Amino acid sequence: MMMNKIIKQILLWLVLAMYAGSTVSGQAIIATDKTDSEKEPDKYVEISISGASEPVPALQYRLLPPIIDLIPGNAAVDWNKLNAMIPADLDEYHNFKEGELDCMELVQLPFYEFKNKQLDHARKFFNVSSVSFLKHAAYRTDCDWQDPIEDGINMLLPSLSDYKNIAKLIALEARVKVADGDYDGALEMISYNFALAEDISKGKTLIQDLVAIAISTINYRIIEDIASQPDSPNLYWALKVMPQPFIDMHQAFEYELSLWVKDGIDDLETDILSVERANKKFSEMLQMVDDDIPLAAIVAAGYVSGKNYLLANGYDSRRVEMMPAAQVVMLAQWKQYLPLRDDMFKYLFVPYHQIGDRMKKYSKELDRKRHYMTVPNIFYEFLPALNRCKLLVARFQVRDQAMQCVEAIRMYVAEYDQLPKRLSDINNVPLPENAFTGEEFIYRLEGDTAILDVQDPDDNANFIGYRIKLNK
Repeated sequence: MMMNKIIKQILLWLVLAMYAGSTVSGQAIIATDKTDSEKEPDKYVEISISGASEPVPALQYRLLPPIIDLIPGNAAVDWNKLNAMIPADLDEYHNFKEGELDCMELVQLPFYEFKNKQLDHARKFFNVSSVSFLKHAAYRTDCDWQDPIEDGINMLLPSLSDYKNIAKLIALEARVKVADGDYDGALEMISYNFALAEDISKGKTLIQDLVAIAISTINYRIIEDIASQPDSPNLYWALKVMPQPFIDMHQAFEYELSLWVKDGIDDLETDILSVERANKKFSEMLQMVDDDIPLAAIVAAGYVSGKNYLLANGYDSRRVEMMPAAQVVMLAQWKQYLPLRDDMFKYLFVPYHQIGDRMKKYSKELDRKRHYMTVPNIFYEFLPALNRCKLLVARFQVRDQAMQCVEAIRMYVAEYDQLPKRLSDINNVPLPENAFTGEEFIYRLEGDTAILDVQDPDDNANFIGYRIKLNK
C-alpha cells in the first residue's frame, strides 16, 4: 500500500509534464520574413481563416451531447467496456511499418499535410466510433468511478493512460471527418471526447482533473482544423455555451486538502501511540518519499524542537511526555505543515488573474523552508504541485477563450471581408476576458496578419497565442 502514494506522485508529475510540454493544441510556426532579432516567438499557432457568419439557429452546434438525449446510467461502466475493446498496442495491432506516424503525431500534424499525405494512413487506425459503447458512455447522465476515498493517500486510481488512448483515437477520427468535409460528424466525435473529459473530471483527485484537461485540449486542434476550412460553420456559440469552468477542480482541491485525515493522521493527536506503531507509521512515510535519512536520525534531531513546539502551542506537557519520540516529531511537523498548506490551497479557489504572484510566493517559501531546515518536514514532500496545477487550469480556460476570439473574428470577416483592426471593433458578440489577466486579450495587426497574444505568465509555455491570416 505504501507504494501507491509514490505511484500517485509519479503520475501527477507525468501528467503535469505531458500537459505543459504538449503541442497538441497546434504546431509551432516560425516566422521567416523577419531578421532573427525581429522574429516573433515560435510558439504562436498559425491559422488561416475564412469568414463565417453566426449560424441560424445560433445554437444548432454543440460540443457536448445534448442534455435532453442523455440516458440514465453510470458512464464509468461503459468507458471501461470501450477500453476493453481497444487494442493495448495500436502499432502492433495495425502492423504499422517503421517510421509511420502514430495516432498522436497524426493529430498534431499540420492539417494540409495530414489531408494530402497521411489521410489514407489515418483511416487504418482502430475505428473507435464503430463500438456502440462509445455513444453509450458519452450519453450517460452520471459517472461514478467509485474512487475509494476512504483509503486516503493510498487510494488506487483507474488506468488513466487507457482513457487518453481512447481520446486520441476519437480525435483522429474527428480529424478524418474534417478532411472529408463531414463537419457534423467531426463535431459529434469532439462531443464524445469532451464527454469523456467531463466524466474523468468527476473523479476525486487532481490527477484525474489534469488528465481531463489534457484530453479536452486535444479537441482544440480539431476545432482549429474546422475553423480553417472555407465552408465550415462558426463555432463561437458552441464554445460559449460550454459549462464554465468546464473542468471544475474545486472537488479535487477539497479532497486533496483532506486526504491525510483519511489516512490516519488524526490519530497522532487523539491517541498516544505505542513506540512500535509510531515508528512504523513514520518509516512508511519515509519510504513513500524515498528519503535516505534514517528514521532514528530524524527523530533524534527533531525531538527537542518538536517537543518545544507542541508545548509552546498549548499541548499538555504530561501528554507530550507520554508520546513516543517519533509521534512527537510527526505531530509537530504536521502542525507546522498545516498553515503553509492552507496558505497555498486557499488561493486555488480564487480566479487565476486575482492571484498574481501569490502562488509563486508560497512555492518559493516552501522551497526556502526546505532548504534551511535542519530536520526535513516529511509532510512537505507530499504537497502537490499546486502552483503548476492552477496554471494549467488557467491555460485550458485561456485556450478556450482564445478560440472564441478566433470564431468572433470569423464573424467579423464574414461581414467586412477583412480582419478587425482592434478586438473592440467586434461588437455583435461578447468577447471573453483573458483568464490570465482578467482583461481583454492583446490583439494587433501586422500587415495582413493578426496576432492574438494570450500572455502566458510562463516563458516556457508551448502556446502563446494565434497568428491569424485570411484564406486566399
